[in-house]
Formats: sequence, structure tokens, C-alpha cells
Amino acid sequence: MENQIEKIRIEHNRILFSILNNDIKKERGIGIYTGLSGDIIFLAQNYIQDFDDKILDKINELLDCCLEYLEIGEYNNPTFSAGIAGYAWVVNYLVENEIIDKDSNEVLEVLDPFLKREIKNMLIHQNYDLLNGALGIGIYFLKRKDFGAVEELIEYLDDRKIKIGNEYLWEVDKRQYQMGFVFDFSLAHGAAGILYFLNKCEQQGIRSATCQKLIDGILCFFQNNLQDHEKIGSYFGNRIDRSEYYSNSKTEMMSRVGWCYGDLSILHTINGLLSSSYGIGHLRDEAASMLKNTAKRFSVESSLVCDAGFCHGSSGNAFIFRDLFLKTDIEEFRLASEFWIDKTISFLKSSGDEQPKYVFIGGENSMEVECDNLLEGTLGIGITYNYFLFNNLPAFKDIFMLS
Repeated sequence: MENQIEKIRIEHNRILFSILNNDIKKERGIGIYTGLSGDIIFLAQNYIQDFDDKILDKINELLDCCLEYLEIGEYNNPTFSAGIAGYAWVVNYLVENEIIDKDSNEVLEVLDPFLKREIKNMLIHQNYDLLNGALGIGIYFLKRKDFGAVEELIEYLDDRKIKIGNEYLWEVDKRQYQMGFVFDFSLAHGAAGILYFLNKCEQQGIRSATCQKLIDGILCFFQNNLQDHEKIGSYFGNRIDRSEYYSNSKTEMMSRVGWCYGDLSILHTINGLLSSSYGIGHLRDEAASMLKNTAKRFSVESSLVCDAGFCHGSSGNAFIFRDLFLKTDIEEFRLASEFWIDKTISFLKSSGDEQPKYVFIGGENSMEVECDNLLEGTLGIGITYNYFLFNNLPAFKDIFMLS
């Protein structure tokens, strides 16, 4: 492990050096997953380690760029993933950890009314997506402890739930992807993401009875759709077509080992539920055992992992298994975390003083691409390296819906 940590430290320092010394690409926007706020959260975690003024100067330079976007009024994307909600979460994080002055809260006081209006607009259009919709903005307001909008989201989920037997489901419109309406299992866009949001609300005592009821129905959905892991290769698929579900003719599919879709993030969410008192509590009790089996999916064929990114690649898996090991001290999770961080380093395409470049797969033709953002690029790897190297990181896992 010592040799591995040294490798991680070397590659981490290369990423840090490149961010500190490269020009800011303003065209990336202010988003946390896709833009400059991702750089800021990575740098903030490093600044907390030794309070290097050079890092703080770069943070302030990036913040100034973000403010320029907002002041000229050309940036109105409200989402958590690529827009204002994610940027606002990062500003709040910096203030909480005394990296920037409390006066910076003034910009949040201006943005909050805009984001609350956007929640209403998104719900009118049934966009409650965790990354790109209303629930993502709700994650920011949970951070702000501004619960009015959060209660509105809980009420919406309760009003719009579909009840099938003992299950609660919510439709996801995938027509733009030629898939029609589906019931989605994932953390990023589906039932596990709703489960995560409701659990965070219950943790803070917001509409607890309603949250518990909805959580119970979601767990029934997962329980009733468990696949034969040995036969299919995963416990859950990615999604089920609505018409197939109603006609009880659903098609089973193997999902990847990853953050966005698949068993790893779904079971991590179930394993982290606040209470074991739900009516389907045995699924929560079995989540750790299922995660141990997921930890054995190392090959490309069994994991479907073919790049280094956080979203659907090796660094996200390393991060989640590291998190599970730190919480449980279970050996299988330690081994999996070490495997996936080694795999991440093996995807490195540059060496020495070169700009760090890793294998990332993207685009319609699944070709290798260059990517420096947090969700699918070098920054996500950097955040994972931080998690392996630093033991004193203030709470930040909300940005990945993993807290």
C-alpha cells in the first residue's frame, strides 16, 4: 500500500500542478461536474492541507471568472451538474470551511430566489432529475438548510408517485434517447437518486413520515426487481421500459460497476439509509453482502469499465470502495479500492512533466477523448486521489450523492 500511495501522490501532484499553472478555460462554464467549480472544490481540498497561498490565489481567480459569468447575465443554467446550483454549493462549502469570507454569502442570497423559481419550472415539466433537474437543486438547498423548497420537492414526489402493488415508482422520459418512458434504477437519474434525496431529508427531520413511506416503496421496487446475480451478472439492470413493466414482460440486463448506473452506487445508497425500520428492511441488511459480490467484478467483461473517469470508470469505483472500506473495515472493499485505483493509474497516457492525460471514453462512437472535468475527466481522478491521500477532508461527498 505504501508504494501505491506514493504512485497516487505523484499523479495527484501532477494534476495539482497543471491546474495551478495552466490558463483558465473560461468557456467551460461554472458547473461543478463540467466546469470551473470542479477545479475549485479540488483546490479547496488541497488548500486545507497546508494553506498554500498559491492555491488560494487560484481559487479566487476561478471564483472571479465564475462571477463574471453571472454578472454579464449570459449564464442561466440552474442545474447542480453544470450550472448555478453546483456553483452555489461550492461557494457555500468554501464559506463553511473559512476558505473565503462570509461576505461571499451575498451572492448566494441573490441566487437562491432564482433557483427556487427554477425548481418550480422544472417540476412543471416533470424534470426531477438528480443531476440535471429539481432534485439536484434540492441538494444545494439541503446544504443551505433552506428547507422550504425541499419540502416542496417531497410533496411533489409524494403527489406524482406511481403505486404498483407495494412499490412506488416515478417515470423518466427517455424519448430523446429513443427509449420512451422508463422506470430507471440509477443513482444519477433514477430511483436510487430519489432514495438518496429522501434519506438526506429524513436525516434532517424534514417531512420524516412522508420520506419513510416513500423510501419503503422504493425499497420494494428494488426488492421486487432483483436479478439472479450469478446468471445475469448484476443485481439490478439500468432501466425497465414502462410498457414492459405494466405487462410483466420486463427484460433483464447486466449493468456496469460504476457511479452513475449499476449495483455499486445503488447498493451504496441502500446501505447508507438512516433507519433499518422500513418494512423491507432485509434488503438494506443484505446490501453489504451484495456489495461484497460486486467488489469481485474486476474484469472488463464483468464490470464493463473501460476508462478512468469518475462517472462510469475506474476512479469512481475506487472512490466508492474506499468509502465503504473506511466505514466498515471490510477487507473485500479494501482490495477492491486498491484494484480500482491501480486500474486508474494504468489508464495514464502521459508521464513525467507532461500534462496528465488518461484514457476517457466518450461520444457517440465511444472513442477516446480528452477530458479535464470532474464527472468524466481528470478532475474526478484528482478528487479520488485526494480521498486516498488526505484524512481530514471536510464533508464533501454530497457532490457525488455519496454522503
